[in-house]
Amino acid sequence: MRRTAAPLLALALLAVPALSGCGGDDAGDTESAADLLAQAKQTLDEADSAHFVLTSEGAPETGTALVGGEGDIARPAAFEGTLQVLAMGSTLDLAVVSVDGTVYAQLPFTSGFSEVDPAQFGFGDPGELIDADTGISQLLSSAESAELGRSAGWTARWSAR
Repeated sequence: MRRTAAPLLALALLAVPALSGCGGDDAGDTESAADLLAQAKQTLDEADSAHFVLTSEGAPETGTALVGGEGDIARPAAFEGTLQVLAMGSTLDLAVVSVDGTVYAQLPFTSGFSEVDPAQFGFGDPGELIDADTGISQLLSSAESAELGRSAGWTARWSAR
C-alpha cells in the first residue's frame, strides 16, 4: 500500500487514546504507552469497521498531501468518506470510495466518480487502513520508545465497530 508515512504514523499514535479510552477509569489507569498501543492494535485488528475523523495543524502548505478527512472503513477492503487534500496550493475536499483495491474520487468540477491512483493526491488506498496484515495497526506494533503525553499537530478520532 502506498501512503505518506509521517501523517499515518501520527494518525496511528493519536488513535491510541481514542481506541483505548473505550474502557477503564482514568483515575486508576497505570498502563504504559506500550500496553495502550498493544490494546489499540488488538481493538483495531478485531473491528469489523471503523469511523475516523482526521485533522491537522501545521500541515505543509505546498506540494500534495492528505491534510484531513472523515470516513468509514469496513473489512475486508472498503472505504467511503471525504478526504481533504492539499494540491496545487489549494485544499480540495474529495469524496472518495474504495472497494477491493480500486479507488474512486469525485474530482472538482465533476458530477461523478472517476477511478484514480490515490498516490497522485498524497495518500494510499484508504480501504486498506484496517487490514490487520498491512494496515495502520502495524504502525502501532512497530513503535519504539513510546511514551505517554500530549500530542501536537495531528489529531484523530477513531471509533471501532
